[in-house]
Order: sequence, then structure tokens, then C-alpha cells
Amino acid sequence: MSFKEDIDIDHYALEEEWRKQPTLVDKYFTLHADAVYDRDKAKARYDLTLAEVEKDVRAYPNKYEMDKVTEAAVKAAVTTSETVKKAYQGYLEAKKQVMVLAGAKEGILTKKYALENEVKLFLASYFSEPAISGNHKKEVVETTSAKVKEAADKKLNANGRLKRKKL
Repeated sequence: MSFKEDIDIDHYALEEEWRKQPTLVDKYFTLHADAVYDRDKAKARYDLTLAEVEKDVRAYPNKYEMDKVTEAAVKAAVTTSETVKKAYQGYLEAKKQVMVLAGAKEGILTKKYALENEVKLFLASYFSEPAISGNHKKEVVETTSAKVKEAADKKLNANGRLKRKKL
């Protein structure tokens, strides 16, 4: 399931949404923790690469076409090294993933608050039936029942294991 599907709320299946919520929280908190771990590993690789390249530049300045070993020249050689650039790019990608998943975590927590408010609205009869005069009440009930049954059939038939039995 995509993140957009995970944060979407089915207003007609609040209990199902509540059952899924702890699993979603676990999923996105775990993904975020894994991303933080990967970012930290990428940062360690970057730092190690920097140190190794700097050591190499100081040990073999001719290899880097340096006449004189100065701090500025060493820094320039290290910064322009392809190995360092690749390690830094890997670190930036890992950092971006952490930021994306931090936002996803927030989205899942926001869904929890939205679900709480949906339940409060439901309990306050916000979604109650409107008052209908006697003549039209039967017609409205039949139409609404047919639409609810149609929606339930559609949802059941979408799941290969569940199919409504035909009577």
C-alpha cells in the first residue's frame, strides 16, 4: 500500500481504520528508524572516506598534482575527489530519506487525531439521518439501503477471498 492510501480514512469503516492504525504506526516508525540508521552509516562512510582521501593526499601529494602541501591545497584536493563526492552524495540521499519518513510519521500520527475526531463526530450524531416526512421516508430508506448494499458488494467483490453469497 502507498503512503497516500495508508493515510486515507474510510469514513464508513472507522473500526477497521482503528484496527489498522497501530500497524501503520509500527510500519512508519520502523521505516524511519531504519532510515536514521542508514543515514548514520552513510555519514560514517563519508567521514571515513574524507579521512582516507586526506591521508592519501598528504602521503602522495604528487598523485594529486600538488606542488606544495598546504591546508588549502589538501582541502581542495579532498573536496574534488570523486570518491569523496560519491560518499557525500550517498549521505545526502540517506538524509533526504530520513526527512521524507519523518513527514510520513507525522502523517500517520495526524491520521490518529483525525480518527479520534471522526469518532467524536459519530458519537455526537453528526452523521445522523435527517428528519424526513412520512411519505418520502420509505423511498429514502429503500434508496439508501440499496446504495449501502451496492457499496458493500463492491468492497466484498474487490477482495478475491470474500464474495457476497447470492440468495
